[in-house]
Amino acid sequence: NEGSTAYPYRVRWTAIDDATDIDQSQVTQSDFQDLRDDAGWVNAIVGGEYGLVFQERGITRMTYVGTPEVFQMDYVERQRGAWAPRSVVPLGQGAFFLSDEGFLCSQNKSPPSRGQWQESGTKALRVFQV
Repeated sequence: NEGSTAYPYRVRWTAIDDATDIDQSQVTQSDFQDLRDDAGWVNAIVGGEYGLVFQERGITRMTYVGTPEVFQMDYVERQRGAWAPRSVVPLGQGAFFLSDEGFLCSQNKSPPSRGQWQESGTKALRVFQV
């Protein structure tokens, strides 16, 4: 929420070296970006070398690119996402998460490939390469 208004599709980040500064500024690089509303509410964000934003029906990769854009947003999954807040558990460069298909695992792969699912040897868990 910002004031009394909710922005359930918005990702906001604070200034470099000041987690209390949320005022938009190219100098401090504090900013926000609104994601696709058809992917549902943002339920979790996982950080690391890049960020993963889990919406109800989608996953977006955040890559730091500096000013003026600050973060480049790439939609890496347009159907599966985290069904519920607190259902995402970071692990290395990826995360386990609860989707409408059960528990899934996002996993880093270089170079990135989008939307490729691989069976992990059990029907209860599938691995998503981001």
